[in-house]
Amino acid sequence: MMQSIIAALREIRLPPLAREAQLGDAVAERLSAHNIPFQREKTIGQGCRVDFFCDGIVLELKLAAKKSTTAQITRYLQCEGVAGLILVAERTVNISAVARKSGKPALCFSVRRAWGVAV
Repeated sequence: MMQSIIAALREIRLPPLAREAQLGDAVAERLSAHNIPFQREKTIGQGCRVDFFCDGIVLELKLAAKKSTTAQITRYLQCEGVAGLILVAERTVNISAVARKSGKPALCFSVRRAWGVAV
């Protein structure tokens, strides 16, 4: 499932200085185009509402990832029913330690890298 989601995300193209809402709409459009079922703004646990939930895979969108992002995705990975996580961020964020600690697959998809801007 994660590879299918990544394939859909690779097709996203947004204008510079896009807002997170625009990214969310683009993600929803590409997931739909690839026939990947999803729920948007799904509550997966107490205090844990994710941007997208696709058959056990969480997609969390962050154009401006902060230090608190690591704690947030750690909480998400601890929730029952979560099989893995994709952090969709403007820039690459290293979340390998979070993935190792959770024992679940977690990766960061950089939209800028997909646009051909390596950061």
